[in-house]
Amino acid sequence: MKSLLIITTLAAATVASPIMAQSIGGATVKGTFKQFTDDDFDGTATAFQAGIDLGITPQFAIGGSLAFSEFEDGDDSAFSFTGRGMYMSSPNTAWGAFASIQNSGDVDANTYGAEFATGSGSTSFEAYYGVVDSDDLEDFDFTIAGFNFEFEVAPGFSLGLDYQAYTQADVFLTTTSGASFIDDFTLSDTAIVARYSFANGPSVFAEIGQISGSASNDDTIFLTVNELEYIAIGVQYNFGRQTGALLSDRAFLGLGA
Repeated sequence: MKSLLIITTLAAATVASPIMAQSIGGATVKGTFKQFTDDDFDGTATAFQAGIDLGITPQFAIGGSLAFSEFEDGDDSAFSFTGRGMYMSSPNTAWGAFASIQNSGDVDANTYGAEFATGSGSTSFEAYYGVVDSDDLEDFDFTIAGFNFEFEVAPGFSLGLDYQAYTQADVFLTTTSGASFIDDFTLSDTAIVARYSFANGPSVFAEIGQISGSASNDDTIFLTVNELEYIAIGVQYNFGRQTGALLSDRAFLGLGA
């Protein structure tokens, strides 16, 4: 019931916003195909994302993002909707608070947090931090954090880095030295992005990425022995400002897609 109330409220705000809004600041539609290259896991994943920023006043805006991801053969899929309120310190810089509702199989989860984004021309930066609330994961304490940035290196060409981290506190972990409780276990998804942008909004991009894990306990840090590597290609279309929607989805479920 709580999840239904949250998604209904966020959806109603997003639908009603064109009537109230003075302008559409920016919007983005993005599709990605990912191929994992690990010898033990050579599956694929596809993802679709769409987001929009709607100005209420010159200083305040609201926004919404949809995201859908699916692994090979449709055996594992995830859906999320994120709603947000933003303070616009400039037309291209936003300080925001977000709430997201997500579903993957039999698991529902909500995330709440703070975020920041700025962009100009082909340069953009985004960062966020949030906490996870889920009745299906009530025995676990999760947080999410991440950032991404891109900068132009030549006319039409840009490079960037995308980082996402999912951290679980108080984990029972088995290592080569035995089993013990640790303070934090983090799964991170890091990708290098190369993009070519055409005139009037469309762009194509490629990514080389790696999913890895690490754990910490007091002053000791444990790293995963095997990382999961991937390559990805995608297309994106921005409306409004050149960087499109300043802020993206805040999915917790569907890591790696």
